[in-house]
Amino acid sequence: ALLRLSEILGALHYLRPLCGAPEAGIWRDEMQALIDAEAPPPERRARLVAAFNQGYSGFAALYRSCTPAATAARPASK
Repeated sequence: ALLRLSEILGALHYLRPLCGAPEAGIWRDEMQALIDAEAPPPERRARLVAAFNQGYSGFAALYRSCTPAATAARPASK
């Protein structure tokens, strides 16, 4: 479940600045807080970071501009 959450946070981290939202780094900060709270061993930490990066990269490959679909995929606030 945390791997999927990490992937989602990575996708949101990509979409937020793409769609002009303020505080572009908020989802990266949330990911760091998750890692800090979880305090996983190095292998688990690496998997969480990889999932975050995969989510970011996956959305970077799909969205080059803020489309209606990109807007719908990100939360309205946070």
